[in-house]
Amino acid sequence: MKNKFRSNVLLVALLLALTGCTHLSLSQSLKVLPDQGPVRLEMRPTIGTGDTSDYRSVTVTKSKPNAQAQQETTDEFNFTVDTKVTHVDNVNNLATYRINVLKKDGPGELADFAMPDIGETLDLVLTRDGQVVKAGDYPPGSLYYVAPTSLPKDDVKVGDTWLMRAEWVSLKSGVPMHLEVVSTLKSIRDCGAIGRCAEIEISGDETIIGAASNPLSSKVVTGKTPKKAQPIVEDVKMRFKSEMKGRVLFSIEKGAVLFSYMRSEEHMTGEKDTLDSDSCMTSTLVKPEAERSPIQAPAKCDPHGEIQSF
Repeated sequence: MKNKFRSNVLLVALLLALTGCTHLSLSQSLKVLPDQGPVRLEMRPTIGTGDTSDYRSVTVTKSKPNAQAQQETTDEFNFTVDTKVTHVDNVNNLATYRINVLKKDGPGELADFAMPDIGETLDLVLTRDGQVVKAGDYPPGSLYYVAPTSLPKDDVKVGDTWLMRAEWVSLKSGVPMHLEVVSTLKSIRDCGAIGRCAEIEISGDETIIGAASNPLSSKVVTGKTPKKAQPIVEDVKMRFKSEMKGRVLFSIEKGAVLFSYMRSEEHMTGEKDTLDSDSCMTSTLVKPEAERSPIQAPAKCDPHGEIQSF
């Protein structure tokens, strides 16, 4: 049984970093500022700005196919993304972000992360609170229309929470998915020359629509008849559960994600198969050089480790 759903959760981590045009070194802790009162967390795009970032995802999968001995694999998928703001509509509070993938390495498909293939571009039109208005030529209701960042619609203060819900249908499998993400403003930090930063804690879960009361049914080939060599197809019942958590550092003045670190745990069971998957994703800005700290080090991505602290 192959895990077809893990990239959906990692997608959230990836998109959380897409709107960032600055990266912050985490070599030292950031000072917590006193009460700042209500603050506005929104994207503040400027036409012509952009960045190039390296993304790394690591997934450790443990599976027991057909009740056999447990197998364990570790997959790494790395790619570099260039993002630029090509248009800003201040009247309607919209902006267009042009996304290009410069290179990739490892087993994985960029489409699973709602990314364009190498040599292609994807134009995302987003609202100030990160909602997707248009995603290239992809249809609404697809993975490409999942909001790239969970931002509140109103001003928030430390301790406030807000909810993001998303539903889409996989273009590959036709499976309907549901995502709920709860975000909490944990603190306001001093990010030096960058200004004030919001520390946001994220937790959520992903489910298959309708699978809570009825297991997902999948037609699979289990063998062939000896004479006609026709495939024997059985209706296999499966259950899928996925939970995610992470932390985001958001620049209040710049309106950009400076850093994000996300982890997910997924569990899939069938009549004879089980699959457990632990994943993580980080991003590191590599350009522009002027915005990089000389002591900056890439965040470690450990699927079994603790969430990176600030």
